[in-house]
Amino acid sequence: AVVSTQSTGGLETSASYGYKDMSKAFRSCMTDKSLNVKCKAVQGLRTLSLFYNVAYTSDLDSNIAMCLKVLEGANYDCRIAIAQLIGTLLSKALQFKPPE
Repeated sequence: AVVSTQSTGGLETSASYGYKDMSKAFRSCMTDKSLNVKCKAVQGLRTLSLFYNVAYTSDLDSNIAMCLKVLEGANYDCRIAIAQLIGTLLSKALQFKPPE
C-alpha cells in the first residue's frame, strides 16, 4: 500500500518534537550522578538515533562529546553501551543522504 505524504505531514512534525524532547531528556540523564541512569540514557539515545536523524547530523559533535564525558568513571557494561552508541551515530552519519 502506498501512503500519501500529505496525510502524514502533521505526524512527522509531532514526531519530530517528541524525538527532540526525548533527546533532551536522554542527554540530561547522561549527566546524572548515577551510573545506571547514565547507561540507560546512552541505550535510549542509541535507540532514538535509529529514528531521529538530528542525533547523527547537526547534533553529532555534541553527542560524541557527551559520550566521551560519560566514559569517565564508567564501568565495563556502560563503556560497551557508549561504544555501541558512538558506532551507531558514526555509521548513520556516514550512510546519511541529505534530501535533494
